[in-house]
Amino acid sequence: MSTVLERLRARWKLIAIATGALLLLLPVLGAGVIGPETELQVNANAPQRSDALHINVGLTQGLTSDCDGTAQVEVLYEGIIAYPRVLGDVPIRDCKGTLEIPYAKFAASNGLYEVRAYYDGMEAETRVLVEKVVNWVYVRSFAEPERERVRVDVALDTIRSQPLSSSVFASGTLVLDIVWEQCTNDGPLGIGLPDPTQECQAQGDNVFHAEVPITSRASAIIFIPWKSLESPKFDGEDPEEGWYNVTAVFHNDEA
Repeated sequence: MSTVLERLRARWKLIAIATGALLLLLPVLGAGVIGPETELQVNANAPQRSDALHINVGLTQGLTSDCDGTAQVEVLYEGIIAYPRVLGDVPIRDCKGTLEIPYAKFAASNGLYEVRAYYDGMEAETRVLVEKVVNWVYVRSFAEPERERVRVDVALDTIRSQPLSSSVFASGTLVLDIVWEQCTNDGPLGIGLPDPTQECQAQGDNVFHAEVPITSRASAIIFIPWKSLESPKFDGEDPEEGWYNVTAVFHNDEA
């Protein structure tokens, strides 16, 4: 009987020693060997109500890595650098960093842009769709006789669709021109009595020109006093009655 008890005691002693060794090893392994490597991550978005691209840079902290430093970001369009990394320093604190780049600094066209981030020999990239550059101008005008002025409403958009898009925040110059459409219906040779059967032949006379700066707005309302409409062909100080053609051209700020 004593022999059996001694064997059982020896076996439990071995099991206890083995279990204790395992428990001692696990903390050692978890402290310096088991764990993820440091990984660089980047994401970018173009919020509707913003005039800048938002970029977030993050690090998954490794066991011995340092999470404070400076990352660099560059933006490319169709493989061509639109915003160089020498301008895109991103301070990294507690493994995170952010950067905002105004569209006027890089966006020359609408489309997919590639964003690359660099940190301590690592590189990460993502893509973001930018639809902020104005490609279409809506314009309508109204005569306001009681106030002796012309009202011009202008709306900007990226495509010929619904105007006043909340995603467009333009930066550039709006060029306005108003042309007095003088109209004659003279005879076939341009002499003699007016011939009502002839179509009106417009003879444009530019009576107003202005360049209006637009900054981060998708629309504008412009009031033009009648006294600002000038032409040597007017009989008096006030503009002549008739049709006036209003044109608007928008020039995006170059990136």
